[in-house]
Amino acid sequence: MKFSRVIIGLGVALGLTLSAMGTVSAARHQAQVDYYLALGDSVGAGYQNPAINTDRACTSTTADLSGNAGYSCLLYRRMAAAQPGLKYANLALASSPGEDSCSFHGSAACVACRFTPSPACGQLPNSIRTDAATGDTAPWNINTTNQLVAAEAFAGQPNVNVKVVSLNLGGNNFLWLLGLAQAPSCAVLPAPFNTAPYENADCAQSAAVIISQSVAPQLQSDFGTVLTTLRTLFPSAIILLGDQYDPLMQLPPSSFANNGAEIEALAAAAIGPGTTMHPGFQALIQGMAANFHATWVDEFDTITNGPTQTWITSNSNIHPNATGYTLLANTYWADYVKDIGGESIKVKAPTKVKAGKRAKLEITTLPVSKVTTIITYKRNGHKRTANLTSTLTGVATKVTQTWKAPTGVKSAGYNSCSAVGTGANQSSKCSTGRFRID
Repeated sequence: MKFSRVIIGLGVALGLTLSAMGTVSAARHQAQVDYYLALGDSVGAGYQNPAINTDRACTSTTADLSGNAGYSCLLYRRMAAAQPGLKYANLALASSPGEDSCSFHGSAACVACRFTPSPACGQLPNSIRTDAATGDTAPWNINTTNQLVAAEAFAGQPNVNVKVVSLNLGGNNFLWLLGLAQAPSCAVLPAPFNTAPYENADCAQSAAVIISQSVAPQLQSDFGTVLTTLRTLFPSAIILLGDQYDPLMQLPPSSFANNGAEIEALAAAAIGPGTTMHPGFQALIQGMAANFHATWVDEFDTITNGPTQTWITSNSNIHPNATGYTLLANTYWADYVKDIGGESIKVKAPTKVKAGKRAKLEITTLPVSKVTTIITYKRNGHKRTANLTSTLTGVATKVTQTWKAPTGVKSAGYNSCSAVGTGANQSSKCSTGRFRID
């Protein structure tokens, strides 16, 4: 596989009209309906490749739970299991050209437009954009308005109460540079990149300068505009703000036409934390999340193997596969759990059990939790322990663990803990109790 051409879009198509996404009646007396609203580009829309349908409305349970329909569907299924009655709407735009931070709010000022000037380059309402996701239909006229206006219209409907927003945006601001960075010669570049300080001899260096001088400031400005509006629209909502994964990670440098190793280093620095002098996109999103009381979601350290977690080795497709989307959903879910107050656990267990018989612990917790129970008791004067471990899959919220009570023991204590996430992203809670053994 050779990356021999510019990849224009991180987006690919949409689906469902606003009215078909669960819009509630305009009757004033009707109670508000809580929503999770997904926004962003094709990753937010759940696009994989042309052979896989995009399930915008999250109607395919099997596809949703496997990650096949994207991270937002899987995330919604888990949210709904924890909060019955929660509804879902997805306005994320999977289109060609792809949604970027400029087109999201209708600006024509994107630096990419200097290289590929056309009506389709973020210039609304005169764009020429097309849906490209199989089985999907745009939820609004993507050539006469923008996604931020569509979100405002959705929020303004009677009785709609947006409780959670996810935003996945920014990848397309970088993606168009991939073709430039691996070009054999950069002797001719459009203005203003044909003069100092841009390098004409090394295309990867040219791309690095463009990112530092133009792309990064554009992202800073656009995210400020977008998040100011979203926080005004949804003052009390949880906003889950994703950074950007690196689809080139673990890809052999020989996969590129030119400058493979240099391009991979450039991508990791630009998309990841970067340096003190040149902060990367991850650092930008962390700062934005703090400024707008949003929650930063670490996609960069979630998808770490492009060849196995994305479609990068298939026609240079940078979108996650089902495995990658499941990993993203796990990270978004763990951060959401923290926002709603952390992990929960409820244990139903007998107070006494007969020796030689099994004690049954029925544990209710949140989806995708790892449940560990440590049972302690004394036998022949020595402390003994037994460990029970279970992992909830899909959207299950209950698990049963059993322990066989030994003979010659009068009592035992249990400590059951449930955890979501890993490392610094983990949230856990425990419950304790005792058995009397007859």
